[in-house]
Order: sequence, then structure tokens, then C-alpha cells
Amino acid sequence: MPSAAPVQAAAVPAFSHVFVVVMENHSYSEIIGSSSAPYINSLTTQGAVATSYYGVAHPSLPNYLALAGGSTFGIASDCTTCWINAANIGDTLESAGKTWKAYQESMPSSCFVGDSSPYAQKHNPFIYFNDIRTNSTRCNAHEVPYTQLATDLQSTSTTPNYAFITPNMCNDMHDCTVATGDAWLKQQIPLILGSAAFKTQSSLLAITWDEDDSSSSNQVPLILLGSGVAPGGRSSVPYNHYNLLRTIEDALGLATLTSIDAGAGAITDLFAGPPAVAPCVGASLSSNPTSPALAGSVVQMTGSTAGCAHPVYRFWRQDPGASWSIVQDYSSSATYTWASPRVSGTFRFEVDVRDSAETAAYDAYAATSFVLQGSGNCAAAALTLSPASPGATGVAVSMGGASASCPNPVYRYWVRDPGSRWSMVQDYTAATTHVWSQTGLVGSYALEVDVRDASESTVYDVVANVTYAAGGCTAAGLAPNLVGPQPRGTQIALAGSATCPGTPTYRFWVRAPGGTWKIVRDYATNSSFGWTPPASGTYSLEVDVRNQGATATYERVMNILYTIT
Repeated sequence: MPSAAPVQAAAVPAFSHVFVVVMENHSYSEIIGSSSAPYINSLTTQGAVATSYYGVAHPSLPNYLALAGGSTFGIASDCTTCWINAANIGDTLESAGKTWKAYQESMPSSCFVGDSSPYAQKHNPFIYFNDIRTNSTRCNAHEVPYTQLATDLQSTSTTPNYAFITPNMCNDMHDCTVATGDAWLKQQIPLILGSAAFKTQSSLLAITWDEDDSSSSNQVPLILLGSGVAPGGRSSVPYNHYNLLRTIEDALGLATLTSIDAGAGAITDLFAGPPAVAPCVGASLSSNPTSPALAGSVVQMTGSTAGCAHPVYRFWRQDPGASWSIVQDYSSSATYTWASPRVSGTFRFEVDVRDSAETAAYDAYAATSFVLQGSGNCAAAALTLSPASPGATGVAVSMGGASASCPNPVYRYWVRDPGSRWSMVQDYTAATTHVWSQTGLVGSYALEVDVRDASESTVYDVVANVTYAAGGCTAAGLAPNLVGPQPRGTQIALAGSATCPGTPTYRFWVRAPGGTWKIVRDYATNSSFGWTPPASGTYSLEVDVRNQGATATYERVMNILYTIT
């Protein structure tokens, strides 16, 4: 006999469809190797055989119940009215969102109850379960004559996830010969094996016998065919109908039904495990262009390996002063394209390799360094201001940087306010100008531009510094249009005046007799303010002046007294 497959599965594979065909009343030795069963024996080379498989009872019915319900439920006869109030595999299939049908050859109609030769109810376990038989809609949908199978096999969508097939009393070898049953299987099994579901989706076919003829300790054949079954495989592990039920439950992702099938081991050793995967041997990593190259270059890193059928590659990069990071995870692409930054320095690269069927972190790896060089140092720097110094407070100043010798200069701008610290107002960019608007205080400002090439990481190549003097208003005046004293209620025009390098703005204050200072008009470019005193007495009047845009409280101030009668 063919030897067992060299690699066995650790678990039952997942299946989309499971077909179960149950034959009748013949022992293992009466079928396997029998000249009366040439077709059945041809299937044993295509599929796998459990050589120590057994029925669980005599007569027929308890064996069928074990396959469908995970128990014989204490039944020890072929009774026809011994109804069962328990869960069955039809229930777990529907709970899992899967479809099923029991195909009964020669059954007169769907959900038929009773015997109608050559159909025997004792070979149809599902009709015994109350939750199926007494629900006519459910029963008619799932308990159907065998003729329905050919129609259902015409497409994957109509083929159920689980099909339980019972030939009639002649074709299952119960009342007729082994040769008759072999001929029936030869005619019917190819319809299953050739169906769209079996050919295009993961499918399993189990052919077994309910019991022997009481001649061989109830040892019967079990033949498995389909996806993942080890061709020519043999298992001498003792199994029975409960093991087959557990195998079907695992194959379709179903819950177990009783403690019996829950405790039964699945038949895993007749399934072939995945073939051993040849690991990748050695790795190399090359670059185009080769190192060193100008910063900003596009670099292709290419990995290679040998020994594995389906190599996949993972690329890592370590930037200067940084940690390693994955830049391209495992894929069949042996190349990683790196748009390098315009920063000089030494970069590290690594490629990991493994076969696509593996889950190991890697089989082999290779690492290399790549040096980016700056494209040139900036040799000179200049900083110009518009408007030029000296200028007025509050006026925006355009800082213009310039450099020489470097092809891709970048500029960084700094300002130090009067009596303050340096602050960066614009980090490195290719922009040659920065508009500086924080000139609100009178005094001398220090300005700086740093220059380097975009490819460099150095702090700077060269700097340029200039001083900017911001001047404020130097004089202020305040004159009423009418000389005091004046009677109360008279409108008086107050006119401010100023000497400023920029555009002067004016703020007016009034302090009533015995009162406090109050702003009567805030800063504006209008130098006049109309004031109507409400009461008699001597008023204090004030005007503050500063350049437009200045941030000082004031740059100059003028006060006068004015009497109202």
C-alpha cells in the first residue's frame, strides 16, 4: 500500500464544503482490497484511508445518530418513532451561518416520515430530531430527495456547506451486493468531485459505512478525499464515528454537540501539512549609484538572496544620530528607492530576506553604509535692509540674505531686540527674504542671517550681521483753538503736533478738576480732538505721540492746563 504522507497537518484544514456518504453493513476487509469494489479501491490512492475506523454500535440507527448528533441517545434499535429532543449538527451549522441538506435516495418527498422501500427512515438521522421534523418549513428545506443533489451541484452558491448523502437500501449495499454499491458510487461520486464547488473551493468528501456485518468487531472503512487530504495516506490510529463528526465540526468551524464529540480527537493525520519551505541562504545589498553620492540623489538599494523559491525583502534605514526604522516592509520587490535628503552624513541600510511562506523574522540579512556628501559650502553671506537704517519704529523691514559659492543656499534669520536676547524669526528655507515687523521699540536692533547649503547639516557655513536703529518721535505739542478761560459747554478743538521719523499717531487725555486722568481718544493718525467741557474748573489736558506701529506706551508727551468758567 502507499505510504503515509511525510508531512501531516497539525489541525484539520478549514473547508467550504463537506460531503458525507454513508454506506451499509460491510466490514473493512470486505471492501478494502476486494475485487468486487474496484472503484472504491481506486479512491484509496487518490485519497486517504483510516485503517482502524469503527462503528459505535449495532444496528444502523445509533451509528447515524452518532454522526449527526454526537450521541446514540440511548437508542439501541432501528425504531421509527423514537424521536429525539436534542441539538444536532444541523443546528450548529445554521448557528454558524452555514447551509446544509440531507439527500435521501428514494425518499418519496421532502421531509417524508416513515419507510417507503427502498428508502428506510433508520438511515436518515435528521428526521428523528424534533426541532427539524416538527418544523415543516425547516424540514422541507433541509430533508430532500437525493435527486436534488445534481441540481444543487450546478453552482457553488447552491451547493450546501454540509451534505449528508444516504443511498437507498440497495445501492448502500444493505440489501444488494458490494459490486452494486461500488457501481453506484462510480456513477455518483464523480458528480461531486467534478462539481464547481469541489474543484474551485476547499471541499472534503468522506465515504464510510455505518457498521459492519458483525463479523469484524465493527471495523469499517473510512475514505477521505479533497483539499489537503494526503493522497495515498493511511492512519492506523483507532477512530470512530465521533472522531469523524469532530473532524467535520473543526473543518466547518462548528461548536461541538456533546461531551462525546467534544472529547473525540479530530482525524488530523490523514491531512497533509504544508510542505517544508526551503529557507533563503545568504543575502547581499547593493546600491545604485554607489556610495558616496551627492546629498539629494535618488538611490536604489537592491537586495538579493538564494535558496528560497519565493523570496521577500524588508528594508531598514538608520539616519545619522537616529534609530533604525523599517522603510519598506516584506514584499516581493527586491528594490527600495530612496529619495535622499539634502543632508550630508553616513546612513545605514539593512535588507532582511525570507521565503514568503515563512513567518520567521528573517532567514538572512545584509547591511551596508551609504555616505551623502554636501554639494558645496557657502563662502560668503550678506544682509541688506529695506528701508535702510536708521528708520522709524513700527515700520516693517525686509531682511534680504545673499550668498556665494553654494548651489542650493538656505537662509536662517535672527533678531535681537534692544536690551534683549537673540531670537530666531525664520528657520532655514530657500527664501532669500524675511519681512520683520516687530520694530515697535526705540533703540538699536542686531540682525543676522545664517547661510548654508541645503545638502548640509552643519549649523551654518557663514553669517552676516547688521545693526538697525529704530527712532521714535522726538517732540510733541498741544494747542487749543480758543485761549482760556472759556465758559462751560464751549466746544474746544485740541490740536496735537509731533516731530517723528514715521507717521505720528496721537492719544488724548483729560483730567477734570479733582478727578483722575481718562483717555478720551486712543491712538489715531488724526491730530485733532473736539472737547466740550461739562463743568467749571481747571482741567489738565495731555497728548501722547508715537510712530504708527510702535509698541511703546508713548514716545513723547505734552501737558497743558485749561480753565473753564
